[in-house]
Amino acid sequence: MPLAAQQPEQRNAAIWGRLIALPKVADYQRAFALATGLSMRFAPTAGVAELERLSGSHCALAGLPGSWPHTCPRKLRAMRLDPGVNGVVACICCVGSVTEVLVPVLIGPAHVGSLVVGPFALRAPEVRDRKTLGKLLGRRAPDATLGRFWDRLERLPVVTVAQYRAVTALAHMFGQYLSECGNRLVLESATERSPILRKITRYYAARGTDAVPLAELARHAGASPTYLCKRFKQETGLTLGEYRLRERIEKAKALLLDRHRRVCEAAFAAGFGSITHFNRVFRRLVGCAPSEYRLSVGSPHRVSPTR
Repeated sequence: MPLAAQQPEQRNAAIWGRLIALPKVADYQRAFALATGLSMRFAPTAGVAELERLSGSHCALAGLPGSWPHTCPRKLRAMRLDPGVNGVVACICCVGSVTEVLVPVLIGPAHVGSLVVGPFALRAPEVRDRKTLGKLLGRRAPDATLGRFWDRLERLPVVTVAQYRAVTALAHMFGQYLSECGNRLVLESATERSPILRKITRYYAARGTDAVPLAELARHAGASPTYLCKRFKQETGLTLGEYRLRERIEKAKALLLDRHRRVCEAAFAAGFGSITHFNRVFRRLVGCAPSEYRLSVGSPHRVSPTR
């Protein structure tokens, strides 16, 4: 079924499936594991009931569904958390500073999935951690269960703060790459089936960042303005204005990679006539401010591990 014909949840799931099936994703996953010694997996966005079933919602020490008495409320909260400014959520376990890093992947304003790195430890396990683990398991847990979890804790890789920041930066940059690929999939799926839509996108491309009145666009496409708007919405799931905004934001993101170009210059070059409007649209579609996006893709992404 075409993306535009699906419900938002189905469309997001379809986009996520196409993203993680890209050959570069598997290549990056292997390279990341070889370079860092840490695992990276891909978790789809899910409701609470689905999170209860996923191993990712359990304690990082559990590893498999059902091996821990309860899902970890801290991780469950983190997986549903608004990614906020920096786009990275770090979930730190109650025991031994066991950590997983979650990087939400946004397609426009929609959270379609997450990169999950870990688990790993921020320090070597200590005697006090065994006591904490015993309290969490409870008195009824057999010694074999405590021993199994302690063995897993001791086997986890230990990373320094500097390594943690580097790993977070790599994961965040790859999350940005997936977001950009997803936005391109949305734009491409809008034109891959319809001749009238291909006429529209070619005309937009020829006009560059200039404003194109609806009447002029309709004459070029050989249709009435009303029919053109209705047909475009049916085929793409987007209005003409929203499609044009997404194109301009993609151009602005490319321009922002030039650190010598001011944000306002990138906005005007991408076709925005107002910085306020540009900032508002950018934050809605990308999930952060233009200046924050530039920092995230242009320099190491510093995130301090916090509980």
